[in-house]
Amino acid sequence: MIKKTLSTAWIAGNDSYHLQKARQSFSERDYLNALAQAIHDVKPDTCFREAMRQAITVDEYTVGVLGGQELGKRTRAILEAQTEQFPIPNF
Repeated sequence: MIKKTLSTAWIAGNDSYHLQKARQSFSERDYLNALAQAIHDVKPDTCFREAMRQAITVDEYTVGVLGGQELGKRTRAILEAQTEQFPIPNF
């Protein structure tokens, strides 16, 4: 479990690094177009408009992560607090 968690964290961190470097090295237009193309490459049934929407969402998330918003950490804390307050029954 720990090994898988570390592997996932490494992959996510590595990909965020590449997004950050691309964002710094290229114009916003070129960066977002390339990100939309990358999304379309892994989701070929997605139209370009939807791929661009997703690219913008990924970019906004990346900027938040780099800015220290810790959205993942905050989300997990909220869910754990809710679970403690209202335990999920085991069916």
